[in-house]
Amino acid sequence: MAVSHTELQSLIRNPSESLSTEVKTWLNLTTDDGKANLIRAILALRNHNGGRIIIGFDASTMLPDEAKRPDTFRIDYSIDKVQQLVGKYASPLFEVLVDFVERDRSLFPVITIPSGIKTPVMVRVDLTSQKKPIKQNEVYVRALQNHTPSSIIARPEDWDALLQRCFDNREADIGTFLRRHLGSIDESVFRGFANTIAASKDVFQTDQDLLRSLLTESENRFTKVLKPKKDGLADFGTWEVVLIVQGKAPVHAMNEVLNLIKLHNPNYTGWPIWMDPRHIDKSTPPFVFEGFWESLIIDMSYGNSVDFMRFSPEGKFSLIRGYFEDLPVAKDAPPPFKTLDMVGVIRDVAETIAVGLALARGWHFGSPGATLGFLFRWNRINGRALVTRRNRRQYPFMSPAVQDMVESTVLVPIDAPESMIATHVRKVVDDLFVVFNGTSADIGMVESETKSVLQRKNHFNP
Repeated sequence: MAVSHTELQSLIRNPSESLSTEVKTWLNLTTDDGKANLIRAILALRNHNGGRIIIGFDASTMLPDEAKRPDTFRIDYSIDKVQQLVGKYASPLFEVLVDFVERDRSLFPVITIPSGIKTPVMVRVDLTSQKKPIKQNEVYVRALQNHTPSSIIARPEDWDALLQRCFDNREADIGTFLRRHLGSIDESVFRGFANTIAASKDVFQTDQDLLRSLLTESENRFTKVLKPKKDGLADFGTWEVVLIVQGKAPVHAMNEVLNLIKLHNPNYTGWPIWMDPRHIDKSTPPFVFEGFWESLIIDMSYGNSVDFMRFSPEGKFSLIRGYFEDLPVAKDAPPPFKTLDMVGVIRDVAETIAVGLALARGWHFGSPGATLGFLFRWNRINGRALVTRRNRRQYPFMSPAVQDMVESTVLVPIDAPESMIATHVRKVVDDLFVVFNGTSADIGMVESETKSVLQRKNHFNP
């Protein structure tokens, strides 16, 4: 369950709390108070279907708290110690991961709690604490208290969402079972069955022209915003996506939008799709332009990233991201404009759809039949070879593309479980892969990489 070190460095450089990320100062894990504090957070994040705990930062300033750093932090926060606490106080048991990530020549622990919850996790035995003890059979969840993410005992209103996460993960197992054992049945049978179900309820449709108009508008804005910052930046291709959520939702004010992004983005990676841009580069803060928050982020220190994002209160999102393959990369990488990583494409599409679902639900687009319309576009792919890069040194080349641009649209119901995300991902990526000498994505690879994203696993981990 290794996590990309580059992604974790991005996370440590720009710590921020959300429903899936908790920031804590150094805890004294030799005391019951410190143990209870950490266990409460771990159990709450597990019941939230995974997340991360960043240790060693002041939660109010998001700056390193060096004054409280213990000399024995490498031992206190070792995987053996943390897993031992989980084993003693969590029921059912689950595995966690601990990484030590460097920032300004100091190391900070990051605890990753995986997704995949199928049964609510509760406290196994009492842990006495003078401040906030935890008691046997208590169930903790992540929730908003006074607009602040917190780890609290589950309230009656929290149980529906908690049980839905468990059902969705169980349904994922059933979906995998059906695809494995009924794989010989023509896919049109399943599509016909799905269409029959969809016809039985009102479904919001997203006009492709509306999606394409939003994408064209975003491309024009990207060109204009990037122009004054382009000096010294090497040429690169881009992949792009727009999302329009169709359904009824409460009216959100413009000043609420970025907080909604921060709170409800699951942060599957350290450099997530549609991230909260406020803490990335304070010299280029996000701004409002004609009804959208806009943000251009150029980061060549760790992530080799160029991102242009737009968000509107009505549930319209766009992202234009430079190809990692074209930006400064490892010295053993092929030259720019020569390759496109198959695994990276699958993971990007999977994360985009999963984040879109999380944001739409956080926006409270809860009306029956609400849908998410995505339009993906890959530019400047002519002459590129599709590669299956499982590490940074192996590039098995396939036939290059002769087409320069590919688009793919997909409509995703807002109540789509995690088990269905891989199906939508395969549809999208096949529209791209086919121009590489008729290549088609293996459903096993798509399912594996989609699951890996949702469980916050490393891009390069087999």
